[in-house]
Amino acid sequence: MAAVTSLGTRAGKPLEARSSEIDGEGGFSLVELVVTIGIIGVLAVLAIATYLTYRNKAQTVEARLGLHNIWVLENSFEKENSRYTADLTELGFRMHGNTRYVYTVQADTRSFTARAEANLDNDPALDVWEIYYTTIEPVHLETD
Repeated sequence: MAAVTSLGTRAGKPLEARSSEIDGEGGFSLVELVVTIGIIGVLAVLAIATYLTYRNKAQTVEARLGLHNIWVLENSFEKENSRYTADLTELGFRMHGNTRYVYTVQADTRSFTARAEANLDNDPALDVWEIYYTTIEPVHLETD
């Protein structure tokens, strides 16, 4: 049985500690600490991977919304002018805020293709989306 040492009083009751705690024999072993740090490391890796997936999905929303906006503007322009245009200024297209994608349009009198390109993670690969005059939903051609 461990010896008991008085540490003083609190609210009129004596505070006691085991002699093993006073002698420094208590605490966690090295194995317990290493296992705990390993578990925290695994959880951090999983959290970072999940965060990056959600961040990339959020960034691609810009391309989808921008291309859908171009699609709507091009179809409205065609109804008024009987032709499509490759000039984004003539369409009235403008993205607000900090944009990651570069938008281009190829058009003739009967059709158009709009494209959004961005380098989301600073590697050679580009994230590429396109929308065509016949479709309302953008197509993801290349993933960055």
